[in-house]
Amino acid sequence: MKSPRIAAMCVALIAIVILSIFFATENLPLQNKDSLPKFFVGVEIGWNANVTQSEALIDKVKSYTNMIILASPVLALDAEALNKTCDYACNAGLYIMVYFSMQFFPDNASTVLIGSLNETTYTNVSYHPFLWMMGAEQRYGSHFLGVYFNDEPGGQILDGKIHLLDIQETNYTALTRAFINYNSQRMNTLLPIAHYIGTGMFTSDYGLYWFDYESGFDTVMAQFGWNNSRTTQIALTRGAANVQGKNWGAIITWTYDKPPYLEDGPQLYQDLILAYESGAKYGAVYDASDNYTGTTLTSEHFEALKNFWTYMQNNSDKQGIFKADTALLLPTNYGFGFRNVNDSVWGVKPDNNTAEVFTSVQNQLDKYGSLIDIVYSDAAYNSTIRKEYSKVIDLNGNQA
Repeated sequence: MKSPRIAAMCVALIAIVILSIFFATENLPLQNKDSLPKFFVGVEIGWNANVTQSEALIDKVKSYTNMIILASPVLALDAEALNKTCDYACNAGLYIMVYFSMQFFPDNASTVLIGSLNETTYTNVSYHPFLWMMGAEQRYGSHFLGVYFNDEPGGQILDGKIHLLDIQETNYTALTRAFINYNSQRMNTLLPIAHYIGTGMFTSDYGLYWFDYESGFDTVMAQFGWNNSRTTQIALTRGAANVQGKNWGAIITWTYDKPPYLEDGPQLYQDLILAYESGAKYGAVYDASDNYTGTTLTSEHFEALKNFWTYMQNNSDKQGIFKADTALLLPTNYGFGFRNVNDSVWGVKPDNNTAEVFTSVQNQLDKYGSLIDIVYSDAAYNSTIRKEYSKVIDLNGNQA
């Protein structure tokens, strides 16, 4: 067994090598964090784009976006390719967010990050993501927004892709704790570093947003896709972010599971405006086909981004014009998906209250529209809820 001193020396040497590689090219100027845009809009490169292809997309959108999310596995698995693309994006004036998955970490980093969790890792990763983050803050300053980490933590639970407990548990308090612990353990190295260097931990999801935030995420981007209700998603995400003191955003994802995948240009334009006017801080378009083989963006999507950029420049006073003054209070730890009346609760089949809860929420959304947020009864936040909203109602619409 290696002594602690030798192990520490090895870690230090690895850090020096990685950071020296990272800083091998000319440093970019640091930016003033006080001058950040009030709204970030851009594209997530989610397909297997290489450096040249990523740079071509950056060139195409740099005049009418201000953010790029680098989620191509080709880039994420190669420090040199990632650094080159990040350099290119920042030199083009864009802010960057980098996607990391547990599967991207080398085996020894995976052991540090997730302990006994049994997850597949790629063994050909050429760097440690948490060390890369430390260098990124120095290199890119405020242009490094943070890490976009592990898509859909809540959605995977709702759809049974991950099982929190071995039994079909109906103790929602136990399921809530299991979910928060599961996500917290996965982030237990990256999150402190992100906060230390002044960036954030991002994810996107289509359900359980409140509990994503409780797990430690700083920003959750609600996925606008699959014909899910935008009003419901905004009320849930905005409410959770507002009460827990976090940021939120929206990312336009697939409407179809085959070409053309994305909604059309006019709808994309309207969805970006809806997020902007509802108080989001981030708006993005997910670009990846099935199996991540190619782009899904067409001329009408680029045109929609251009039109939204013009709208945003001319209507800065309309960001966040829809402010909720009413909060709808959900039962404590009731992890329901809200996509339809038969959606699951924490990945378990609907219970005897599901239909009533779903119908009651839809009735209140029909009544209040964009002026209501959906929050959870929680002893840690109940006083904040009553300070933030002039009116708090229960599922029947009565004062709570």
